[in-house]
Amino acid sequence: MRLMNNMKIQKIGILIFCTIILSACTTTETLYQSENSFLTIKGSSGKSIAFLTEKSNKQGLVWTELTSVFIPGITIKGSLEKREDGLLFAIESAELFSNWNNGWTEAVYEASGTYGFKSINGSEREFLCSEVDQFEFWDITYGEIRYYDTFYRGNDGIWKVKNRIDRIRELSRWLKEDKGFHSIYGDFKKDTPYSSAFKDDMEIFLFPEKRKFRKLEEENKLTGEYYSALDKPEVIELKGQRKRGSGIYWRMDYTRAVFPEEFHELRNSGTLWRDFEEAPRLFFSLYNIDAFFKEMISDQKFIR
Repeated sequence: MRLMNNMKIQKIGILIFCTIILSACTTTETLYQSENSFLTIKGSSGKSIAFLTEKSNKQGLVWTELTSVFIPGITIKGSLEKREDGLLFAIESAELFSNWNNGWTEAVYEASGTYGFKSINGSEREFLCSEVDQFEFWDITYGEIRYYDTFYRGNDGIWKVKNRIDRIRELSRWLKEDKGFHSIYGDFKKDTPYSSAFKDDMEIFLFPEKRKFRKLEEENKLTGEYYSALDKPEVIELKGQRKRGSGIYWRMDYTRAVFPEEFHELRNSGTLWRDFEEAPRLFFSLYNIDAFFKEMISDQKFIR
């Protein structure tokens, strides 16, 4: 046990050392930030909703990063070209990261998309963002999952991470397009002017077993689809049946009543819950990313 703890401390020390070295070697050249600030229930947070940052290192590498409070688990990387009428940001990759108490999920994807930042009235300080080519994920080039003291790296890591990302993206698409959930959420744990709290909405709808299922059922707080399906033969035959997955007993009748077939085994096995529990920042960011580009930065004013 002492040996395992020492190894864990050594790994953490190496990670911290590498982070310090990389940070020390990176220089921020120019920062562009959105004029609009992120809103909270109490008003403006004072923090811009998006940042476009030019960076370089001692080796002469120059790149640009796009980050936002709406996609905290994703850093968009590319190049920034200066033009007569402003700037052109060409996306090349996306770095994904999320952690929890017992590990993390990390990935790098090839990505594309082009966004123009047109100078406002010839200004060298104020720019208006517009979409030229929409953002797209392409191939995964790196993936790693740490689960307690087990590390999934190489091809195994890439495969596991890709499957997780694909599940989250498909589930997010279903929630927005078929179930009418918010197109974008403002915060994982808190209500904001943009939406209700992401964690509350996801757990009550996707994982009500984590929120005292019977109490929610008695108070009619479950989705209406569940109640309207209770008299259907395929749901009646599963009444009271539960399946244990990831330490939780999942109500199979709820799964059958609410979820499309492709998600049945993923929910009943606890796989969807593990995606949510182990990669919360990624779940939140991947849910938001399409609307972030379409609704939050298009036509947004950026200031140098």
